[in-house]
Amino acid sequence: MYKKQINASTAKSRQAIADSLVELIQTKGFQHATVTDICKGAALVRKTFYRNFKTKEDVIVYILENVFKAFILDRNVEKMTVEEILSDAYSFIDANRDFLVLFYKNDLFRFAKKNVADFIVKERLYKAVNSEIIDEKYLKYITAQIAALIVSVIETWIEGGFSETPRELARLTEDIMRGRVYADT
Repeated sequence: MYKKQINASTAKSRQAIADSLVELIQTKGFQHATVTDICKGAALVRKTFYRNFKTKEDVIVYILENVFKAFILDRNVEKMTVEEILSDAYSFIDANRDFLVLFYKNDLFRFAKKNVADFIVKERLYKAVNSEIIDEKYLKYITAQIAALIVSVIETWIEGGFSETPRELARLTEDIMRGRVYADT
């Protein structure tokens, strides 16, 4: 993992490393990108890479955290409904689909689940889904379930060529979360 508190020089180095890795993913794929390649593309020495990150997977976590920060920016999710939050999230994904498809094709969505789970806890999205008091000992399971659902919906949406609208996916996701999508029997 990497340190969260940084100065301007560190921020610039991290962004150069992140940009270099994204470019390498586009040209070589994540599995074939090496730390040496990343450093060369960022015009930095290996020591700078390792001062900022332990592994290239840490760079992916950093990139995804920045994506989530960009999404949360200018949104007051406490005053939004679950459907509005999800619709905004799916619209954000749709606007950044090339980037997310790249991550999907390189099997990097496995890193997204933790970011989604952290967002759910931080923004207390689980309470918006179920207003009843939630036993704190089960929170990690509820959060994991919601995060897995959202990531799976996004992956399925990508696989389906983004055929549904963000609003349709938001309604569907909320209905699944609330257990309202079962066929009549």
